[in-house]
Amino acid sequence: MSIQNAGGLPDSHIYPNKLYNQSQTLKIEQIINQQMDARLVQAYIREYLDTLNPNQIDKYFELPVQQSAQIQKVVRYENLSLILQEMSHLLSHLSPECTKQSCPTMLATVEWKFLCTVHGQEPQDCCAVSYSSHFLDSGFPTFIKSCSQEFLQPNNRTLVAEAIKNYQFIERRSYRILAHGYFHHKQAFTVFEKQRYLYRRFIKYLNVYAPKQVASMVPFIPLEEFQ
Repeated sequence: MSIQNAGGLPDSHIYPNKLYNQSQTLKIEQIINQQMDARLVQAYIREYLDTLNPNQIDKYFELPVQQSAQIQKVVRYENLSLILQEMSHLLSHLSPECTKQSCPTMLATVEWKFLCTVHGQEPQDCCAVSYSSHFLDSGFPTFIKSCSQEFLQPNNRTLVAEAIKNYQFIERRSYRILAHGYFHHKQAFTVFEKQRYLYRRFIKYLNVYAPKQVASMVPFIPLEEFQ
């Protein structure tokens, strides 16, 4: 059943209007509790993140609820999931100028070239747009399948270990898309970043959940560019 607003039009909220504040952010502190089923917690957190404005970077990671170990894992999972989805929007934004002809190889700078691993046993050259699409098309379903187990089945050490490895893989590969966009399509990338705060949110995510990964993000995009 669709929810309707006071004017009788379909409402974009997936929960009743009373569960949202004046800024249209979900009142997650009033509806979530520590005893909830993991999937319900996940649904509420995802809706809360979806209602934030892109420039509210800190709020994506500092929820106004007691952050149990389970909730922290859900917040990490949902943040990276949203970042991956936003990267697909970045690719669409860059598509007029990032083509097979303009970017036949996946490069960050001339010193940093990346090979695609989805073509068989041996990595090979792939144009930047195909490299990025291949990564998102293959990496996102794997991420959904394996990383959600880290909080839905936290006592299974094998699944948790697999999820941790997958997080690290996704984080490294995600940065390559950002680096290519910045160093080869700087003007278009900057327009997108100033609207969507994707790169700044990604770096905040790393600083919160994987600080050791920050040093491996090379070549590094200076944050000062977007202040």
